[in-house]
Amino acid sequence: MALQDLPRGADSQLITVKIDSTSATDAQVAASTLASQHGITKLDVVIANAGVSKYFGSARVTPASEMAEHFAINAVAPLLLFQAMASLLDAAAAAATPSASGRAGPKFVVLSSGAGSLGLVESLPVENTAYGASKAAANFVTRRIHFENPKLITFPINPGWLQTDVCSHIPSPFPPSCYSQRRTTNSRL
Repeated sequence: MALQDLPRGADSQLITVKIDSTSATDAQVAASTLASQHGITKLDVVIANAGVSKYFGSARVTPASEMAEHFAINAVAPLLLFQAMASLLDAAAAAATPSASGRAGPKFVVLSSGAGSLGLVESLPVENTAYGASKAAANFVTRRIHFENPKLITFPINPGWLQTDVCSHIPSPFPPSCYSQRRTTNSRL
């Protein structure tokens, strides 16, 4: 099913904008495009879902170039997306009705991974220094955004192991189908 075929609310519309997570300017251009070409004045939800996991190796052999690329896409890009969309999220926060907890309002969500958990480093048997470190950094940035912006609800979310192209690079001890590992890995997260 294509994105435009998904169901949506009666008064909603689908607007797509280009954001390349390796670009330092695409997120800001997208925010400007939403406002100037589509009349968007607020955003209720922003999800940073782009990521990369293309290198597996121990800390001893992981090249600095792999660390930099993983950090640029997995940690810096969500920060740039937040910075670009912050005024639109703030506008939604100004229009929101607080809940009993006082935290109702717009949401900024970052797709994370159990690989970014410092508590799971010993139990995850994958040599993923670049990916894990970049996701740990993304988790930190996401928490900073949350505490620095009390009118926003900001959190990282771990979808668990998924059977994707990324999965095909994971070396042993994981079997070819990461999906079979999903249940046991998620139970430890």
